[in-house]
Amino acid sequence: TDRMSGGQSATITATAWIRPISGSQIVSKKSNNSEGDWTLHITEEYMDQDDWNSYRRSNDDDPPYLRYWSERDFSPDTEIVSGGINWEEWQHVAFSLDQPNETVRLYIDGEMIFEATEVGGISANTDSAVEIGGMVYPDDRDDRPDYSGTISDVRVYDRVLSETEINTISHADDRR
Repeated sequence: TDRMSGGQSATITATAWIRPISGSQIVSKKSNNSEGDWTLHITEEYMDQDDWNSYRRSNDDDPPYLRYWSERDFSPDTEIVSGGINWEEWQHVAFSLDQPNETVRLYIDGEMIFEATEVGGISANTDSAVEIGGMVYPDDRDDRPDYSGTISDVRVYDRVLSETEINTISHADDRR
């Protein structure tokens, strides 16, 4: 639909059960021209958009970050990051994009862990599929590792699910 594909009225929620060994893309969409891309993935470092410094986990005992990132043709890129992913444990993860209200939310195990506002949105580019466990680059560039571990019950909705709905989904099949 128009709303899931992008454009000014995009509303998307993606959810998945993960048991990561090492991380990268959980679920993502990559277009042919880098416009309209979005991804939910695990990372050990991120770029702070306020000061443009790169940050990395302090030590190996710190949990890696859950990260939502998008690139758009009509507004700045968006990156939101929050810690709390555990290696080799089942966790339910989700993001929701409410483009009309310029809001992105991250969830772990049914609880909202981060909200960003005034994020702009993704483009209406619809020339690519949603990928699970990796990101296929049309230009054969593959500079990000594939996800290692188990991904189960991936769902992509064309609307913003409420925190209650995400919580219900995360506890319907409690793998913890």
